[in-house]
Amino acid sequence: MYCPVVCRTLHKCSIRIKTLIRPSTYSRQVVALAGATSGTVTSTFGPTVAGGNLIPQLFLILRGTSFILTTSSVSNATANVTVSASPSNVFVSTAFDSSAGSLSTINLPLDQDITLAVTYVQSPDGKPTRLDIDSVTVTSPDTR
Repeated sequence: MYCPVVCRTLHKCSIRIKTLIRPSTYSRQVVALAGATSGTVTSTFGPTVAGGNLIPQLFLILRGTSFILTTSSVSNATANVTVSASPSNVFVSTAFDSSAGSLSTINLPLDQDITLAVTYVQSPDGKPTRLDIDSVTVTSPDTR
């Protein structure tokens, strides 16, 4: 599994973020966005030459019965979203149009780690599209 470098802030990044619509050297970055849940989103316009043309991916290990992944209002890319759990062999994979704003799952096995994989899909015409991950909210019953 490869996790590309994330550009976290203007001061800690080897490049300067000039605008929200210009792709940076890195294939994904954390940028400020008004209206975002935490004030920032993880954003990508896809692979970059400087980033080795690697397809941007996000992997999270979750534990809960459901989750909601939200995107920003300016997100317009397609992503492949895969949810898997083992040993129950839960496996779901789908193309997700991020302009829809959210994607959710329910009835996940509570006693197993769930792997969430989000992979940027380049547009068929080659034009840049933007994928913003705003938040991932996991629901789990209180087991106290």
